[in-house]
Amino acid sequence: MDKYPEMKGHYLVMDNAPIHSSTDIGKYIHSRGYRYVYLPPYSPELNPIEQFWSVVKNLAPHLTPPYSTLLQTVANQRSAFLTLLHLTPPYSKL
Repeated sequence: MDKYPEMKGHYLVMDNAPIHSSTDIGKYIHSRGYRYVYLPPYSPELNPIEQFWSVVKNLAPHLTPPYSTLLQTVANQRSAFLTLLHLTPPYSKL
């Protein structure tokens, strides 16, 4: 986030993954001058990537290519997905 000065004053939104709830992570974020907030537990509707993976997981068994091929395709296209996510309200304000 340091590369983007306009991010100062914004919150870093994190899910409740164990790595995110470490006190070291919170200290590091604060030391860099940022603030953070956690999503409520069990709230995939607030986390766009969870919505995306839900669709992928539901479609995967019905697709011709193997699941691993699908995952590789998704990984290769992640930048396009993130660009779309960045430009799509309400997530464009994150």
